[in-house]
Amino acid sequence: MIVAVMSMLIVITTYAICVTFLKFNLFNVAAILASAGLSIEFTAHVSSSFVVSKGTPEKRLAQVMRETYPAIIQGSISTMLSILPLLWHPIPFIQLYMCVPFLILTAVGMIEGMVILPGVLTLFVRVVNVLVKHDGDEAMNDGGDAEKIKEAEQLPSVLTSSAAREEAKSETQRV
Repeated sequence: MIVAVMSMLIVITTYAICVTFLKFNLFNVAAILASAGLSIEFTAHVSSSFVVSKGTPEKRLAQVMRETYPAIIQGSISTMLSILPLLWHPIPFIQLYMCVPFLILTAVGMIEGMVILPGVLTLFVRVVNVLVKHDGDEAMNDGGDAEKIKEAEQLPSVLTSSAAREEAKSETQRV
């Protein structure tokens, strides 16, 4: 859900910047459509790495930065370098409608994928932990058992397999 929202945010920001400087036409629409596909590259890897990593939100964020940021930076720089020669094309239309929107997309995707998305993910984990802890406190006051509260404190992950979840359950039971 967060990936979809962040991808939409990248597309909307790219669209807003493009229509500020360029006339809205078919070529602008094509660039926005392409940005919908490319925006996933800036969000999916960061969020999936965050979900799979273990530990506190800060440790998870550090893991994400180590694993995904070099690839995102290298991919963004190579994309910019491959599009940049179009700025010196003799036809101004090519410069404006083939080069500028993709340079804007790459810059916006890097900023939102590497700065805003990690903040949103960390904030989301913090909010979920507070809500789960609050529900756990109510359960303790109502006579709920501590094992259910421990189980609820773990952030559920869509990407973990059922075998990994069973292993985590057995590990918490041993402790």
